Amino acid sequence: MRVEIICVNYFSATDVRKFVSSVLCAKNSENVNILIVDNSCDEREFKHLSDISSINPEKIRVSNAGQNLGYFGASQLALDLIQKRQGEMPDYVIISNPDIVIAEDFFSQLKRVKSNSPVIGPKIISGRTGENQNPYMINRPTRLRMQLYKWIFGILPVNFVYQYLSGLKQALFSFPKLDLPVDANTDSKVSYAIHGSFIIFNRSYFTAGGNFKYGSFLFGEEIFVAETCLKLKLQIAYVPVLTVEHKEHVATGLFPKLKTLRFISDSSRYCANMYFN
Repeated sequence: MRVEIICVNYFSATDVRKFVSSVLCAKNSENVNILIVDNSCDEREFKHLSDISSINPEKIRVSNAGQNLGYFGASQLALDLIQKRQGEMPDYVIISNPDIVIAEDFFSQLKRVKSNSPVIGPKIISGRTGENQNPYMINRPTRLRMQLYKWIFGILPVNFVYQYLSGLKQALFSFPKLDLPVDANTDSKVSYAIHGSFIIFNRSYFTAGGNFKYGSFLFGEEIFVAETCLKLKLQIAYVPVLTVEHKEHVATGLFPKLKTLRFISDSSRYCANMYFN
């Protein structure tokens, strides 16, 4: 089983180091490689990442994006590099945030999973709330809901209040999601979308025509993957025997930044117009 992990970095070298350590310490990680794509455009940050790569340069590589390409933009760059370097796709390609720590048995469990699902979501435990962030969406949202989001998020003051209250609700009233019964040889095919912080792509996703060419800079990647799978008639599986922890930055706080609000506005407009018009 060959696995290529794409870790997209933006001034998070400390998190990247912890993530890489968790991968290298995991069982059955012999055929797992990591490609770190740096969106930071900062020499000092790239030096930190290069130091991480030097731990095991055969397994860990660093690529400078040259500009901030966003999450899936950087992932597509990495995918192109993987294909060019290897000539064929590995068994799995994983896209990950830097602030992820994988379970020690993650690759052992992945090896046992008899899944034909092109896209797999693991159990993602929030380090901030303890909540399981998957499945992200069980059912496809309605056109009305997505168009409503487009207008809500398009008005910055309303967007700010919405994000603040949403963050407050999560901080105060987060509860673990109940897992659906599943074992390593079955899929729980109940998800329309899975959380974007850590997504596992089977080779079959790419052979069917899937890619990471998302038309918005940041946010909404879950919708893009879900709609790509619907278009290609592919299934998305939530498999909770696979476990990772999503540290999430407490420093982000409850007050969203203006730049973040604009990214949310742009992505909600793109998704609504592209998939729910």
